[in-house]
Amino acid sequence: MTGRFPKIALAAFAGLACALPAAAQDEPVINMQDIDCRTMLKMGGDEQAYTLLYFHGYVSGTKADMVFNGPAFREATDKIMDFCIDNPSAALMEGFEKNR
Repeated sequence: MTGRFPKIALAAFAGLACALPAAAQDEPVINMQDIDCRTMLKMGGDEQAYTLLYFHGYVSGTKADMVFNGPAFREATDKIMDFCIDNPSAALMEGFEKNR
């Protein structure tokens, strides 16, 4: 996941910008607090990458962090994945709160 993260992030932002208006009409509302680590770990590659990217963006926004630091995001993502593997029942947000 280390070398691909910045490219996936860029693709996700572009894809979300185009897809969100249409998807918003067809998709259910999802509460971020309801996503647990097990759910994230079972997601397919793109869905997992987009979910992690969304959570990174959310946490960056709450911290008013306007800088994208690829190496720091990769390191945090690795720690979050390890947290989730060790704590599959934990909320994904908890993993982000402890590792970002």
